[in-house]
Amino acid sequence: MFAAVLALSENDIKRTLAYSTMSQLGYMMAALGAGGYVAAVFHLITHGFFKSLLFLSAGSVIHGTGTQDIREMGGLRSAMPVTATAMLIGAFGLAGVPPLAGFFSKDEILTTLWRWEALGPVLGKVVFLLALATAILTAFYTFRLYFTVFSGTSRAPATAGAHSHGHVDESTHGGAHESPRVMTVPMMVLAAAVVAAGAVNFPFGKAFLGGLIAPHEHEAPIIGLMLLSVAAVAAGIQMAWVHCRTATCELPHQRPSPGQRVQRASGEFLVRPAMRLSRLLRDVESIVQRMSGQLFVRPAYSVSRSLRRLDVDSWIVYFVSRSAIALGGALQRYVEVDVFYEVLFVRLTSAVSAWMRALDARVIDRTNDVVGAAGSRVAQAVTRFDASRVDAISQSISNATMGLGRRARRLQTGALSNYALFMLLIGIAVFYVARWLSP
Repeated sequence: MFAAVLALSENDIKRTLAYSTMSQLGYMMAALGAGGYVAAVFHLITHGFFKSLLFLSAGSVIHGTGTQDIREMGGLRSAMPVTATAMLIGAFGLAGVPPLAGFFSKDEILTTLWRWEALGPVLGKVVFLLALATAILTAFYTFRLYFTVFSGTSRAPATAGAHSHGHVDESTHGGAHESPRVMTVPMMVLAAAVVAAGAVNFPFGKAFLGGLIAPHEHEAPIIGLMLLSVAAVAAGIQMAWVHCRTATCELPHQRPSPGQRVQRASGEFLVRPAMRLSRLLRDVESIVQRMSGQLFVRPAYSVSRSLRRLDVDSWIVYFVSRSAIALGGALQRYVEVDVFYEVLFVRLTSAVSAWMRALDARVIDRTNDVVGAAGSRVAQAVTRFDASRVDAISQSISNATMGLGRRARRLQTGALSNYALFMLLIGIAVFYVARWLSP
């Protein structure tokens, strides 16, 4: 949902679609978290088709106008009819308009989230409502982009594309043109795929992905949720249409004054409904007069005159209009993702890095130095002990062995008579010892 809000406040056509991709990836992660593997893979496939189509259409618009700022576009439908049609089909797919592919994959995700109760029924429904609100925002920012680019009149600066010789570059908005066939033919192919890709996992037939990935997972769609999804898409498109008729998407030198913006919003949202309500109240008042006489008419008339003196409608119109304009302006002025990244990632990462560097220098390095010095001293002590004790013992044993060997070598005279004499003496000694030991 956060990425969808960022897309609402973005005026760069490519960055709007990039934030849209982030939002749709969040949709897929929500489905995976709820155990809807088929729904997530299905939406990944359909999203690949219509998002590729939207990016190709955006590239065609940039090629034909020479700008990425949607505030410098407008009225491109007549100059770029193929691109406009392709982007409309892609917008329908992204928003989830039936019977395009995006409708079926998004509806399967919503169905999965509706049935998910792993963390309790209340939390599961909260996640579902967040996903439904994201669907409304998706339709809102998608058709805000489309209406701003292709509807209305041109908002390109008068000096766009001017060169020093006074000529105008044909690639700028002032000379917007359709892209060549090498760009439009792939868009038409992808547009056909966006229309037909929903059959990959068509819910009323045999689910191909369900049988391929998780046969037990495929379930029949909920008709009420499908209707609710369609209503959410319709609400988002209606909001985008009203926004593009009343919002200040013009360039700075073309923006109306705050009073004009209040007047526009008031007329669109409250003045016309208030006039209709006033006529309805007058009709009701005449009926009441005919049926109940003066007993009820006079008190009602007094209350009506009191309300007119308070001028409640004007206050409501002013308050709602100013609130709507302030909210829209705040989104466009303060929701800067670069600032958000700077605060949340760059500065936070720098602070954590500085803290880790200080920890490394003051704690880890000092600990390593102390442990290293202690290890060196222990090694020196072990070396001295080895030289003075272990080596001395081994040297003494070897010296004693060598001395014993030298003494034993004297017995080896090489004379056979001496060996016979030794054997006789040993035999006699063994005989007397055995006899002495015997009972």
